[in-house]
Amino acid sequence: MRLVLDPDPADAYARVPLPVAHWADQVFDWLEMTPVDSRARRRRFTTGQWAVVAHIADEDWLIIWQEKDDDVALVLYLGEDLR
Repeated sequence: MRLVLDPDPADAYARVPLPVAHWADQVFDWLEMTPVDSRARRRRFTTGQWAVVAHIADEDWLIIWQEKDDDVALVLYLGEDLR
């Protein structure tokens, strides 16, 4: 699958702490696999979007992505899990 980041996650990726960037790189690798690695599909929203979460340096981090019809994994959010 091809990976595409919306502008907000792309900007966020440049600002996150290095350990979070390493985790995000790992998740991005999962999304580029065919089929997508099951670790990227553990939490699904009713909207069809998926969430990948991690606890890094005493904070919860979140990546939200969605599979598009043209074999694209579109990353919609990368940042702190604020719930």
